Amino acid sequence: MNPAHRRILDRWSEWVLATQSERYAKRCGSRLEDLKRFYDEISPVMGDLLGTLERKPLAELDEQESRLLCICLSWVEVASAVELFDDVDARHSMPGHRFAIAARGGRPVDPPSGYKGYVP
Repeated sequence: MNPAHRRILDRWSEWVLATQSERYAKRCGSRLEDLKRFYDEISPVMGDLLGTLERKPLAELDEQESRLLCICLSWVEVASAVELFDDVDARHSMPGHRFAIAARGGRPVDPPSGYKGYVP
């Protein structure tokens, strides 16, 4: 892993969150100023991070790469708050905690069988 990626993991380790529910809770529990700081620092390197991650199938990512993926997913979660809402959550809508990601049949989605990536 290159040193810039290590610095991102060190600086933003609190955003290494494996599930959408965790990322949503972190976003809503943060100050908008902190979300903007995270968003502004990750935005310029997002292309590089994704370029690194797309070189392997998800199931083959090592622990550090899986942590970078979690940072990228957290950036996506934060982007809507910064770009669309200018608030930690959308006003005038159903609270996000009432939504759950589910597969066909309504069961919650678990990581793929055999997934060896980072799961806290």
